[in-house]
Amino acid sequence: MAKQKMVPFHVAVKNFFTRYFEFSGTTTRSEYWFAILFLWLMGMVLALIGVGLLDNIWSLAIFIPQLAMGARRFHDAGYSTKRFFGLVGTIFVLYIFMAALTLLGEAGYEMAWGWAEIPAMLSVFAVLGLTIYTIYIMCKPTKVISKTKRAKKK
Repeated sequence: MAKQKMVPFHVAVKNFFTRYFEFSGTTTRSEYWFAILFLWLMGMVLALIGVGLLDNIWSLAIFIPQLAMGARRFHDAGYSTKRFFGLVGTIFVLYIFMAALTLLGEAGYEMAWGWAEIPAMLSVFAVLGLTIYTIYIMCKPTKVISKTKRAKKK
């Protein structure tokens, strides 16, 4: 395993914003987690200020760079972008499914079998499991791929 170079906090934040649409390449663990820490701190500050519009604008502004950084982190851990977007897409679809079941239940609709809670709970556990798996991959060290393996992939 290769020794990862520790990226300073300010460099990680700068890279997060300068590599906005860059889905290729890699992001080291330190770069990823420092950027996540910055995003979390900014979210907390905006929540404490209590301006909902700023919080919504912030969330929209960081959506694409978070996806790009996640894809780069998957590359660094030795996984493909397809796997990253497969996980993110599955989690998104399950969230939509849970929201639809919740809205139907609140509107007074009952499922034909009367057990709307079961698929909703299964979705919750599936999202939880996929999220834990994604975090596990984000915590993995850099995987060095030899030049011969890289040439075979092309």
